Amino acid sequence: MSVIEEHPNAWWWHPDVDPQTLGTMLTNNQGRLISLSPFLANGQLRLAAVWVSNTGNQHKAWWWHPDVDAPTLRSMLDDNKGRLVSLSPYVVNGQLRLAAVWISNTGADSQDWWWHPDVDPQTLGTMLANNQGRLVCLNTYTIGNIRRYSAVWVSNTGPHTKAWWWHPDVDGETLGNMLKNDLGRLVSLDPFVINGKTCYAAVWVQNADQQSRAWWWEMLVSQSGGWMDYKIPLYGSTGLFQGKSQELASGQSRATSHDIGSGLSPAHCIICEAAD
Repeated sequence: MSVIEEHPNAWWWHPDVDPQTLGTMLTNNQGRLISLSPFLANGQLRLAAVWVSNTGNQHKAWWWHPDVDAPTLRSMLDDNKGRLVSLSPYVVNGQLRLAAVWISNTGADSQDWWWHPDVDPQTLGTMLANNQGRLVCLNTYTIGNIRRYSAVWVSNTGPHTKAWWWHPDVDGETLGNMLKNDLGRLVSLDPFVINGKTCYAAVWVQNADQQSRAWWWEMLVSQSGGWMDYKIPLYGSTGLFQGKSQELASGQSRATSHDIGSGLSPAHCIICEAAD
């Protein structure tokens, strides 16, 4: 998951594509990846991707790799003077692999930044405090039944300062309440399952003042951890939430939750609404 700070000239996405086909799409669209999430299907690497037009005044020098180890990626970043904008870990045969997207960290895009491909939450918290850092990407994985995290963070000082929060292991209902209390907007969200319960590694910023954006998130997850797709209205006589949507003042947000029965098992839905 990634966040852009400007409206793209054009954008595209694909939920399930192989690396070669994605490369062709990027070439045809003159595109630049902003989010890249890997998964394995029948032993083959597949990708969920979002990309924007890399043309005109939104052009940036950029690179990507869907399957790289940490030392090689570090060398590539050094060679390109790059800054990661998306970093997603996965494990193959007990070995950590990374799907990564980075831009040139020069000119108007220059920022102090850091990254770590393999860290625990306590150590990461110490690093963030020492660097006065703000997470922009947080994802999790397990090796040998030990949960680890990959992270990218930038300096949260000067013109880049934002109110922000993070949690490495939070359930959906608690996260919804945190977002409501903080007037928060998610910038990174990675789901995982522990003992049949879906949890999230999450990062959010305060969605207020000049940082305010209209945004939404929706999670429909069965108790077994499987994903389900419902296409139903949210409001009205036949909606998931009866009646009309509550009007929100500029900068306000709210989170609402609801359980949905299904043939598999009940699903928990969380909707977060925000006003410009």
